[in-house]
Amino acid sequence: MLGVEPYQEKAGEEYMGEAQLEHFRKILDAWRNQLREEVDRTVNHMQDEAANFPDPVDRARRKKNSALNSVTVTVNVN
Repeated sequence: MLGVEPYQEKAGEEYMGEAQLEHFRKILDAWRNQLREEVDRTVNHMQDEAANFPDPVDRARRKKNSALNSVTVTVNVN
């Protein structure tokens, strides 16, 4: 599970003794690390999407500037 080998209980071992607790900690650490990686991927994905999709005001401004630039270019060419 999560790259941690299953625990092999020893004969007469106390349930959740020190060895089992350490094994459980390893599982929890691996799980925490996996969750952190998923969070990082999600944040990066959200940042990429935000960069690719400007808000409506930015899109309108870009469209207006683009239209003005094409008018300017047309006027300069003729």
